[in-house]
Amino acid sequence: MPAQHLANVSPATLQGQLLLSGKPPLNLARYIRELKAYPYGCLEQTASGLFPALYTNAAQLQMLGIVGDSDEKRRAAVDIGISRVLQMQRDNGGLRYGIKMGRKSTG
Repeated sequence: MPAQHLANVSPATLQGQLLLSGKPPLNLARYIRELKAYPYGCLEQTASGLFPALYTNAAQLQMLGIVGDSDEKRRAAVDIGISRVLQMQRDNGGLRYGIKMGRKSTG
């Protein structure tokens, strides 16, 4: 980073971390938590947020340190997510970005 970018930065506020590994970092627990925390409920976020519920079970989530997601709770989340996606479908088969937004994303 060029020195001029750091000219007005206080050294006491700087923080960094360096990780050296032969494998790329894959923090599944963090990624799952972030997917569950998507705030907007748009089409992309709704669909992406379904993946942890579709491809994991309660035991796998518990091994990742994610507790409280029983298989029943995950199934309910999938049902809600699918219902939300169906609400975004237009009469012509296309999909809106969000339930309240009118912009068409596909179709």
